[in-house]
Amino acid sequence: MFLRLAEKNKILSEGVVFERLLVGKSDTKEFFITNPGLLPIKWRLAGCDALPPELQIEPTSGEIAARSEIKVWRLMLAG
Repeated sequence: MFLRLAEKNKILSEGVVFERLLVGKSDTKEFFITNPGLLPIKWRLAGCDALPPELQIEPTSGEIAARSEIKVWRLMLAG
């Protein structure tokens, strides 16, 4: 039997980096959630309802087909 260990989750280990942003500007960044497995998985980002209104993340949940990935973006607005 062969056991493959999943890669370390970069978002959990490194976090999301926010850089300085000029007033009135916005910054959009994206990251990918990958499912390398043979079965689809459901996922959800916890705590998104507690984020400040200046920070938006879409989508916050969904299903990833087997051996595929989805793009998640975050938008930061500077007031």
